[in-house]
Amino acid sequence: MLQFPAGKTQKNFVIPSTVVEISGSAMVSCTNLSGTIILPANLKTIGTSAISTCPNVTGELVIPQTVTSIGGYPFHGSSFTAFSGIDNAYYTTVDGVLYDASMTNLIQYPTGKPDTSFTVPSGVATIGSYSFYNAKSLTSITIPSTVTNIAGTSAFSGCSNLKTVIIESAAVAAMLSSKNSAGNLVRYATTVYVSESAAASLSESFADIFRETSSDQTGYRKYTA
Repeated sequence: MLQFPAGKTQKNFVIPSTVVEISGSAMVSCTNLSGTIILPANLKTIGTSAISTCPNVTGELVIPQTVTSIGGYPFHGSSFTAFSGIDNAYYTTVDGVLYDASMTNLIQYPTGKPDTSFTVPSGVATIGSYSFYNAKSLTSITIPSTVTNIAGTSAFSGCSNLKTVIIESAAVAAMLSSKNSAGNLVRYATTVYVSESAAASLSESFADIFRETSSDQTGYRKYTA
């Protein structure tokens, strides 16, 4: 499937069963889609930003087991409440979140997921570009020590209610030189907790955006904006 017209006026969309590939940016800013999107059972490839910034879609997106290739930030900004279905040698979903099969790469957090807090699973090394884009329900997130990379500059852009950030990763702590660093992880934060082991990696610039206060969490230093 090459392109779905952004202005097409229909609520739901069932992608034809003959489709095996959804091209990159095939469905972008389809604001009239306010129901569900059904992927075909024999789908193999989902391109980069394939179904993105469709803010009114609803429900889970079921990704068939036949999919073997998914491009970057495939569903960013589209308000699916969960991803499900796929669990093969290439990709898996856990609690509605899409990962690679080894769960070292968090590919996409569903924008419409209603949960207010999320802990990135231990073992995840990379948080993908635009992976949490516009996830406005999130108020708190925990980044484990295993995370060494936050891809791109916008992993957490649009997460305007993400007020509490808990960091256990020395590598991520070292990235925090400004409010917009680390994919905008702390852009909207009012409180940041950094584990004692990771705090030593904070840059000098971090003190320009957050100040240390008395901590109410054992094993963590507390910083407020």
